[in-house]
Amino acid sequence: KEYGVNFLPNFYYGDADIENIETKYDYSFISTIKKGKYSYIKKLREQLDTVFEKSYCFLYLQSKLVFFYNKLTNREFKKAKMKEFSFKKISSSKVREISLQSKYIIDATMFNQNGLPFRIFEALHMKKKLITNNENIKKYPFYTPDNILIYKDGDKIEFSSSFFTTPFNEEYSVDDTYSGKSFIRELLNIKD
Repeated sequence: KEYGVNFLPNFYYGDADIENIETKYDYSFISTIKKGKYSYIKKLREQLDTVFEKSYCFLYLQSKLVFFYNKLTNREFKKAKMKEFSFKKISSSKVREISLQSKYIIDATMFNQNGLPFRIFEALHMKKKLITNNENIKKYPFYTPDNILIYKDGDKIEFSSSFFTTPFNEEYSVDDTYSGKSFIRELLNIKD
């Protein structure tokens, strides 16, 4: 504020048709696994899988060497198995397809990350409920516990909460304000 700089949050990509997509997965998680993410997703899935049957989880590591390095240096990888990970990237179109077919989308923020990643904006634009560990999301105007569950390591999930028992609250969906086009227009100070 002191220097006249405005905060510009992240944005979502694309505007493909998001209506009338058949739900194939109860929840999905697609991410590169960095410090803290593996144990987070393991603990979260242990609870989700007691209620849900269909999930899509894609845990990406850059190489088998990275896997072995983590096994040696990262305590959370002690019991990790190589078959849990993929060493080939997934295309952005496939990520979008899986997300559209999911009822809930899981986001796991990297250790010490403050901002919101693209995945959050994309999920809420697609009108998908979101499970995240990023408490900073509470500062945004689209936050509502109806659509966003903040899950921290060790939390017990209350499956009777409105997050699980009510439909997506469209009043809080991410609109065109958070599109890539709006981001560029704001960045370049383009007025209508």
